[in-house]
Amino acid sequence: LIPPRRVIAPDVVFRDAVQEIIDTPRGREATMYGPLRDIFAVVFEYNARDIDIDTTGEGGRPDLTIRAATGLTGASGRPHLINWIVLEAKDERVFADPDKREAVFAIKSKYITPNAAWFVMVDPSVIVARPAHRAVDAGTGDILVHWSSTLTIDELQGQMLHLRAAYAGAS
Repeated sequence: LIPPRRVIAPDVVFRDAVQEIIDTPRGREATMYGPLRDIFAVVFEYNARDIDIDTTGEGGRPDLTIRAATGLTGASGRPHLINWIVLEAKDERVFADPDKREAVFAIKSKYITPNAAWFVMVDPSVIVARPAHRAVDAGTGDILVHWSSTLTIDELQGQMLHLRAAYAGAS
Protein backbone atom coordinates (compact mmCIF):
# COMPACT_ATOMS: atom_id res chain seq x y z
CA LEU A 1 0.00 0.00 0.00
CA ILE A 2 1.14 3.49 -0.85
CA PRO A 3 0.46 5.92 1.97
CA PRO A 4 -1.68 8.91 1.02
CA ARG A 5 0.19 12.11 0.23
CA ARG A 6 0.11 14.60 3.02
CA VAL A 7 -1.51 17.82 1.88
CA ILE A 8 -0.19 20.97 3.50
CA ALA A 9 -2.36 24.07 3.56
CA PRO A 10 -1.14 26.80 1.18
CA ASP A 11 -0.86 29.37 3.98
CA VAL A 12 1.44 27.01 5.92
CA VAL A 13 3.62 26.40 2.84
CA PHE A 14 3.78 30.15 2.25
CA ARG A 15 4.58 31.08 5.84
CA ASP A 16 7.32 28.43 6.04
CA ALA A 17 8.80 29.50 2.68
CA VAL A 18 8.85 33.18 3.65
CA GLN A 19 10.51 32.38 6.98
CA GLU A 20 13.17 30.26 5.24
CA ILE A 21 13.94 33.15 2.89
CA ILE A 22 14.12 35.67 5.75
CA ASP A 23 16.41 33.35 7.72
CA THR A 24 18.80 32.64 4.83
CA PRO A 25 22.39 33.06 6.08
CA ARG A 26 25.16 34.47 3.89
CA GLY A 27 26.77 31.83 1.74
CA ARG A 28 23.56 29.76 1.53
CA GLU A 29 21.79 31.36 -1.44
CA ALA A 30 20.82 28.00 -2.97
CA THR A 31 18.68 27.21 0.09
CA MET A 32 16.30 29.95 -1.11
CA TYR A 33 15.48 28.23 -4.40
CA GLY A 34 13.07 25.60 -3.05
CA PRO A 35 11.08 28.08 -0.93
CA LEU A 36 10.93 30.48 -3.90
CA ARG A 37 9.60 27.67 -6.11
CA ASP A 38 6.96 26.99 -3.44
CA ILE A 39 5.95 30.66 -3.36
CA PHE A 40 5.55 30.82 -7.13
CA ALA A 41 3.50 27.62 -7.08
CA VAL A 42 1.29 28.58 -4.11
CA VAL A 43 0.94 32.36 -4.42
CA PHE A 44 1.20 32.88 -8.16
CA GLU A 45 -0.34 29.49 -9.09
CA TYR A 46 2.33 28.13 -11.45
CA ASN A 47 2.76 24.39 -11.83
CA ALA A 48 5.87 23.50 -9.80
CA ARG A 49 7.01 21.31 -12.74
CA ASP A 50 7.22 24.46 -14.86
CA ILE A 51 9.66 26.15 -12.48
CA ASP A 52 13.27 25.37 -13.28
CA ILE A 53 15.86 25.78 -10.55
CA ASP A 54 19.41 26.77 -11.53
CA THR A 55 19.06 25.48 -15.10
CA THR A 56 20.94 26.85 -18.09
CA GLY A 57 18.71 28.43 -20.71
CA GLU A 58 18.90 30.86 -23.63
CA GLY A 59 20.17 33.80 -21.61
CA GLY A 60 22.39 31.94 -19.16
CA ARG A 61 21.66 30.29 -15.82
CA PRO A 62 19.14 32.20 -13.68
CA ASP A 63 18.43 30.93 -10.20
CA LEU A 64 14.79 30.23 -11.14
CA THR A 65 12.98 30.29 -14.46
CA ILE A 66 9.20 30.23 -14.34
CA ARG A 67 7.75 28.99 -17.60
CA ALA A 68 4.28 29.69 -19.00
CA ALA A 69 2.16 28.29 -21.81
CA THR A 70 2.04 30.10 -25.14
CA GLY A 71 -1.29 28.66 -26.21
CA LEU A 72 0.48 26.43 -28.75
CA THR A 73 1.28 22.75 -28.49
CA GLY A 74 4.27 20.81 -29.68
CA ALA A 75 4.22 17.67 -31.84
CA SER A 76 3.74 15.60 -28.68
CA GLY A 77 0.57 17.50 -27.82
CA ARG A 78 2.16 19.10 -24.78
CA PRO A 79 1.83 22.85 -24.28
CA HIS A 80 4.71 24.92 -25.65
CA LEU A 81 6.28 26.78 -22.71
CA ILE A 82 8.31 30.00 -22.71
CA ASN A 83 10.52 31.55 -20.07
CA TRP A 84 8.07 34.07 -18.60
CA ILE A 85 9.82 35.08 -15.36
CA VAL A 86 13.53 34.91 -14.63
CA LEU A 87 14.63 35.28 -11.04
CA GLU A 88 17.89 36.21 -9.37
CA ALA A 89 18.29 35.48 -5.66
CA LYS A 90 20.98 36.83 -3.35
CA ASP A 91 21.70 35.74 0.21
CA GLU A 92 22.88 39.28 0.99
CA ARG A 93 20.43 42.13 1.52
CA VAL A 94 21.03 44.11 -1.65
CA PHE A 95 17.76 44.62 -3.53
CA ALA A 96 16.10 47.18 -1.24
CA ASP A 97 18.88 49.62 -2.12
CA PRO A 98 18.21 51.03 -5.62
CA ASP A 99 21.91 51.50 -6.45
CA LYS A 100 22.86 47.96 -5.40
CA ARG A 101 19.78 46.60 -7.21
CA GLU A 102 20.86 48.34 -10.42
CA ALA A 103 24.42 47.03 -10.11
CA VAL A 104 23.18 43.43 -9.83
CA PHE A 105 20.59 43.97 -12.56
CA ALA A 106 23.25 45.30 -14.95
CA ILE A 107 25.08 41.98 -14.67
CA LYS A 108 22.12 39.60 -14.47
CA SER A 109 19.76 41.15 -17.02
CA LYS A 110 21.38 38.85 -19.59
CA TYR A 111 18.80 36.30 -18.42
CA ILE A 112 15.99 38.32 -20.00
CA THR A 113 15.05 36.61 -23.25
CA PRO A 114 12.61 37.91 -25.89
CA ASN A 115 9.62 36.14 -24.29
CA ALA A 116 10.40 37.04 -20.68
CA ALA A 117 7.92 39.45 -19.16
CA TRP A 118 9.43 39.81 -15.68
CA PHE A 119 12.80 39.94 -13.98
CA VAL A 120 12.40 39.16 -10.28
CA MET A 121 15.06 39.87 -7.64
CA VAL A 122 14.88 38.33 -4.17
CA ASP A 123 16.98 38.61 -1.04
CA PRO A 124 16.17 37.91 2.63
CA SER A 125 14.61 41.37 3.00
CA VAL A 126 12.62 41.97 -0.21
CA ILE A 127 11.15 40.63 -3.41
CA VAL A 128 11.30 43.01 -6.39
CA ALA A 129 9.49 42.46 -9.69
CA ARG A 130 10.62 44.46 -12.71
CA PRO A 131 8.75 44.38 -16.01
CA ALA A 132 11.27 43.13 -18.57
CA HIS A 133 10.19 45.78 -21.09
CA ARG A 134 11.15 48.47 -18.54
CA ALA A 135 14.63 47.07 -18.03
CA VAL A 136 16.32 50.28 -19.14
CA ASP A 137 14.26 52.56 -16.87
CA ALA A 138 16.56 52.15 -13.84
CA GLY A 139 13.85 50.57 -11.76
CA THR A 140 11.05 53.02 -12.50
CA GLY A 141 8.47 50.23 -12.82
CA ASP A 142 9.79 48.07 -9.97
CA ILE A 143 7.31 46.54 -7.53
CA LEU A 144 9.00 46.04 -4.15
CA VAL A 145 7.56 44.05 -1.24
CA HIS A 146 9.36 43.57 2.08
CA TRP A 147 9.37 40.05 3.47
CA SER A 148 7.95 39.74 6.96
CA SER A 149 6.56 36.97 9.12
CA THR A 150 3.17 38.72 8.95
CA LEU A 151 3.04 38.94 5.13
CA THR A 152 0.07 36.97 3.79
CA ILE A 153 -0.57 35.23 0.49
CA ASP A 154 -3.32 37.74 -0.31
CA GLU A 155 -1.02 40.71 0.36
CA LEU A 156 1.80 39.41 -1.85
CA GLN A 157 -0.62 38.33 -4.56
CA GLY A 158 -2.37 41.70 -4.46
CA GLN A 159 0.84 43.71 -4.69
CA MET A 160 2.30 41.54 -7.45
CA LEU A 161 -0.92 40.61 -9.21
CA HIS A 162 0.54 40.53 -12.73
CA LEU A 163 3.03 37.82 -11.80
CA ARG A 164 0.17 35.32 -11.47
CA ALA A 165 0.00 32.40 -13.87
CA ALA A 166 -3.43 33.59 -15.00
CA TYR A 167 -1.72 36.59 -16.67
CA ALA A 168 1.25 34.66 -18.05
CA GLY A 169 2.20 33.53 -21.52
CA ALA A 170 0.21 34.24 -24.62
CA SER A 171 -2.79 31.98 -24.11
